[in-house]
Amino acid sequence: MATRIVVTEDLEEKANNMLASLAESEPESMRPKSASAYLREHATEIKRLMKKGYTAANIVESLSKTGLSVTTATLYKALLDAGNTGNTKTKKKATKKTPKGAASRTKSKNQETPPESKRTMVNPNDAMTDY
Repeated sequence: MATRIVVTEDLEEKANNMLASLAESEPESMRPKSASAYLREHATEIKRLMKKGYTAANIVESLSKTGLSVTTATLYKALLDAGNTGNTKTKKKATKKTPKGAASRTKSKNQETPPESKRTMVNPNDAMTDY
């Protein structure tokens, strides 16, 4: 059975000082930030520049001069991702598209099913006799 550690005032003070020093510094194994992450963090600034008249190509070109090489597609994707974070709006449910030439399962308002007497039955063998 493990022995229970009693936290004394001295131990508590040392632990508090250690936590405070950790909070002030960065861990050595901190992962580098990706270009997309940088763009997402600065999305409001980039959008402000675009509203001012700069194009995505202008911004990408300027960033590449600093060594941050990204494409306009990466820039747009990062801006889109930044805009979607914390978004509480519900997404529209995806609807299946009917393949070309296939009959739709839903009927339009003006489309009605013909009565049994007006339906015609075609025998596939009869259709082949014309050839």
